Amino acid sequence: MAVVVRLVTPREFGVFAVAFTVHAVVTSMSELGVVSVLQRGDTDPDKLAPTVATVSLVSAATVATGMYLLAAPLATALGADEAAPAIRVMALAVLMVGVFAVPGAMLARDFQQNRIFRANLVAFVPSSALLLVLASAGEGALAFAWSRVLGQLVVGVVMALSADKRYGFGFDRGVLRFVLGVGLPLAGANLVGYTLLNIDYAFIGRLLGPVELGVYVLAFNVANWSMSLLNAMINGVAVPMFSRLRHDPAALARALWRAHQAVAVIGWPIAALSAASAGPLIETVYGRTWIAAAPVLAVLAPYGVLAVHALLYSNVLVGGAAHARMLLYVQLIWLATLIPAMWLGVQWEGVMGAAVAHVVVIVLVVAPTYLIAVRRMSGVSSSGVIRTVVPIACAAVLAAGADWLVAEQLTSPWSRLLSGLAVGCMVYLLLVARLAQTVLPDSENGTLGRLSTGLRRILELADLPRSALMHSVVRRNSNKQQPHLSNSEG
Repeated sequence: MAVVVRLVTPREFGVFAVAFTVHAVVTSMSELGVVSVLQRGDTDPDKLAPTVATVSLVSAATVATGMYLLAAPLATALGADEAAPAIRVMALAVLMVGVFAVPGAMLARDFQQNRIFRANLVAFVPSSALLLVLASAGEGALAFAWSRVLGQLVVGVVMALSADKRYGFGFDRGVLRFVLGVGLPLAGANLVGYTLLNIDYAFIGRLLGPVELGVYVLAFNVANWSMSLLNAMINGVAVPMFSRLRHDPAALARALWRAHQAVAVIGWPIAALSAASAGPLIETVYGRTWIAAAPVLAVLAPYGVLAVHALLYSNVLVGGAAHARMLLYVQLIWLATLIPAMWLGVQWEGVMGAAVAHVVVIVLVVAPTYLIAVRRMSGVSSSGVIRTVVPIACAAVLAAGADWLVAEQLTSPWSRLLSGLAVGCMVYLLLVARLAQTVLPDSENGTLGRLSTGLRRILELADLPRSALMHSVVRRNSNKQQPHLSNSEG
């Protein structure tokens, strides 16, 4: 990605962002939400899968056709007429969502994350190679579009070949009523959710043009590194896991607490250190051409990890409470608040105003709304989650402060980035080493187990200074008390 961004201009990147915005919103409703029924652990896939496959393919083909035919007016509405060809290409990716919906859902249902990861890893090589070739040839936005289509095709084929059981197409009216009853509210929530994720692109593209949009999209993508890292894992396991705990509120509460703890330990340092190192990070990785994205990144960085926490709550509403309709209500509240905030922000301060609007709305409106909704629908209180997440976030902020202080003493972007991150990471590990050990899996088998064991040993070493300090304090206090005890005994 970093190499390709250096090969294109902010305008070309902004044009692709317009095409991707259309693709993301259309994809959210392409299979009408019926795939989520297969992911739930309390349903019968043999009975449901053929009908789900048919509904997914028909609906995806329908919306992909509409996207292709309406490419030109959609591009114009979003402020980038030249995005129309890329939108037409991305319609192929929407079609493939329906073609490969069932294999992906079955792998997620059975917690086969290793196979899903393998599919994405296999797809990375040809899609990246195509992206580099087309970008070097000056194809601009079309390079990103064709790369995305090829990547999705390869992922779908590998997942289909990896599935333990394959299902054909079928149709059952009784099953159709059930899957649409569950899926349509979720499709509506997904549509609102993806609109939320892209409403800023629409405002900026329309009001400021593709150049400003390209700068903003780059900052937003970096701010969402934690979201990109964690989203696939959460979406792959959260609904099946929470659905199995639906009738055990205590177990559901523990699972939610552990999930938020893991997200916080990983996500908050990424967000905080990205904000502290925004300038040298952008200049080092993407080049001086994109330096205007640095202040936007500094503001947007917390949004990425906050959005992951929100994603966990949305999965609880779908899996743990089986109440996709409530998720739709929450998303509508989010959208109704964000639209005026985003318009005001863009009018006030351009892309910086859009970044501020995102963070303010998710903190003041979205987070409290999710807490109330989850408590009402599942009976699960989030007080334990808050008590766990806040100290981790504070540790990340302190680490970011150390990062910034070190970076300010240097001049070279490389030295500022590497030195600041090194100090920031050390400070963070010293503060949360013991807690981070509890997040790692206990298994010692396989690649994941060996990686977990190695990380656990690193964290144990990081915790040694804190343990030694605590032992010293306890021993000093004990020595102070000893004469007092002797005198009283005498």
